[in-house]
Amino acid sequence: MPTAPDTALRIALIARLKADAGVVAAVGEAVRVFDFVPEDEPFPYFTIRSQARPWDTTSDRGHEHEVLLNYWYEGEGKRHGEAVLYAVQRAFRDHQAALSDHALRNLEWRFEDVVRDEARRHLAHQRWRAVTEETA
Repeated sequence: MPTAPDTALRIALIARLKADAGVVAAVGEAVRVFDFVPEDEPFPYFTIRSQARPWDTTSDRGHEHEVLLNYWYEGEGKRHGEAVLYAVQRAFRDHQAALSDHALRNLEWRFEDVVRDEARRHLAHQRWRAVTEETA
């Protein structure tokens, strides 16, 4: 059964995050990524969401994706979040991920920010745009 393009993209990006030495060093511990966070999960961790829409050409079937990557952590300040986001940018730069049943044609960084709530929890988030093409 073919893999949905959004699922294939998220699997590839998660694998890249977990394997990248720069991201691991910036996070300071094992990289944990969730699409659904278990209750009472301790910080830090990433969450990833994405949505896809058709991006077909006259000869190929493809999808345009909007990916939102969030890094949740406590108490270390804005600089820590910025360092993690920069490590993610470096990890994803020129990323030629092998996706099941799809090819990654483009992955562009679009936006990032770091915010804090009253409980000193931080959210560092990035938005990415990707284009995939069906191969199977």
